[in-house]
Amino acid sequence: MKCYALLPVKKLEKAKTRLSKALSESQRRALVLRLFIRTARLCEKAGLEVVSVTSDPVVAEASERRGWGLVVDKGLGLNGSLKAAIEKLSEGPMLVVLPDLPFLRTENIQTVLSIGRTTGCVICPDLRLKGTNMLYLSSVNAFTPMFGYDSYRRHLTSLLRLYPASTFVELGTALDIDTPNDLLLLSKLSTRPDV
Repeated sequence: MKCYALLPVKKLEKAKTRLSKALSESQRRALVLRLFIRTARLCEKAGLEVVSVTSDPVVAEASERRGWGLVVDKGLGLNGSLKAAIEKLSEGPMLVVLPDLPFLRTENIQTVLSIGRTTGCVICPDLRLKGTNMLYLSSVNAFTPMFGYDSYRRHLTSLLRLYPASTFVELGTALDIDTPNDLLLLSKLSTRPDV
């Protein structure tokens, strides 16, 4: 059975506004696009069928040019758009990846998939154990996306009713780029980050 990797991307002009004190709008746009393409390639290398969920024409064009799938975000917000994409594509398995993970490696994705095949569900929180950066589901029946504030706890609470859910934390899955402090940490952890 096909396993999809859903990568949601906001309109580039609205993406990563919390980085506006550290990066110009054009730098933020370039960062988001670069991280999206990098993450999609890693997912593809791990054997997943990549699908972008976006309303941004640049991201949509980049996806189509590379042969990746596209579900157009019709203004339903992150969770509504993901729910619509999930309903359109399949009942599972599926990996949702927020594509702002500069240290993500193919091995991280393969580990999540391997754990998920056993437990049915894997949640990868951010470094603060607040947000959800990746989420694998062997079946998306009865799943409601709850990305955003405190999504790790909300996803875990909800999914434990359906699966013996697992948590996987590794630098590659946990360090996302949302704030100037994340950029600072990125620069301290690597002399040659991929972004």
